Amino acid sequence: MSAHLYFTKRGTEIVNGVFRLEKEVPLNAEHEQKYLQNILTERTERFGATIIPKLENGAHVAIRITAKGGAQMADWKSSPVAAQISPRLKALLTWAS
Repeated sequence: MSAHLYFTKRGTEIVNGVFRLEKEVPLNAEHEQKYLQNILTERTERFGATIIPKLENGAHVAIRITAKGGAQMADWKSSPVAAQISPRLKALLTWAS
């Protein structure tokens, strides 16, 4: 998984306004998770979201999230690929389910 966190257009504007001289804005794990939760909440309320994690064996899987606690989230822990996803994504999926 990439070590970079990409912001929304508005998030980038805020970051550029606050940290004008900083090229990279490191976030601690708690703030990063909260940011991802906010983005996911925004997306799922309007459109739903599809997450395509990078897996160790190169397999492709899409995780669809439609609303907090949606039925499609119920089985992600029992999926064969659950052991291959990052701890950061596991935390986000646990929060979303």
